[in-house]
Amino acid sequence: MSTHEASKTIPRLIGRTGFARNTLPVMGAFGRRVWGATNHCLLYRRKTISTKCLDLQNITAGASGTNVLWHGSYHSGHGARLLVARIGLAPVDNSLATDAETYLTVDGTDTWKVHQTYLGLSDTADNFSIALIPAAVASDQVINWSLTAVDYARPYSLCLYELGDHEADTTDGGVNSQMGQASPLLDSRHKQLHEAQTEMWKTNAAHLYSWSRNNAGTAPTFTSATYTNFWDGTTTGGASVTTPHITLETTYHNTVGSTNVPIVMRVRGERTAGSGACSVQLVDDGNNQLAEVTGITTDGWYQTTANLTAGTIIAAIEAKTTFGSTLRIDAISIYEHE
Repeated sequence: MSTHEASKTIPRLIGRTGFARNTLPVMGAFGRRVWGATNHCLLYRRKTISTKCLDLQNITAGASGTNVLWHGSYHSGHGARLLVARIGLAPVDNSLATDAETYLTVDGTDTWKVHQTYLGLSDTADNFSIALIPAAVASDQVINWSLTAVDYARPYSLCLYELGDHEADTTDGGVNSQMGQASPLLDSRHKQLHEAQTEMWKTNAAHLYSWSRNNAGTAPTFTSATYTNFWDGTTTGGASVTTPHITLETTYHNTVGSTNVPIVMRVRGERTAGSGACSVQLVDDGNNQLAEVTGITTDGWYQTTANLTAGTIIAAIEAKTTFGSTLRIDAISIYEHE
């Protein structure tokens, strides 16, 4: 039997910053970097939910009354506190306007309203403006939103994105990164970090796709009993690079223990005529069904969950009805969510 005395030599450094050494406890300086990076992700690495912009020739004339134009849906991330809308506004084009308004509605609650007046301005670059509207949201929730124009208001673009909690706020996602240079990392600190990063992985994943009609009069309708391409209304048989399609990028979005990437597909639509089943599906370029939303009847949101493979996916969205029914589609959202 032999005995070995433990080496008294200081272990080599791990990493260029030298905050950790083999066989020795991890100290506060290293923890502050890791915890701070987590808070940075919570605050700044947020989702872009939707981007939409109309070409100049497609910016329609304003309309009287209240008009709900665009719809969307997404899952708010861990630590989310605001949904921010940047809205492009064209000049009011009708002298009958008395108080043109544009506003975002988030889960049934109207946000701040942007007011414009008629000034007789033309549609040139100097006369367009950008409005910024924030709306409070809860984290880890399905959020439905819509954009409304009132009394000849003319929004032409929209960018929706999240903002997260400040790192000092640990009540909804943040972790406390204030620790001494030589302080030990306690179990309570590890617990905060693991919980925050687990929730970030589950709910802060990418929003893959958003589409919305331009206005109520431009929403596409479908009457075919065969699944038909959502964008051109004629193509069948799955996705193709030569027909209207989307590319979903999920490379490296899977966990180590799975080859799949969980997603949610949500469709806002209505069966406007008939009594047959109405559905929308996502298919790849091999005509394999990736996801299917069924049972669309009254006006509202419908959803399904599915698993995509990790990689670059060429996909098409297709719609169909039965028994002579008519399906109207107002919006579609696809996002990752564990």
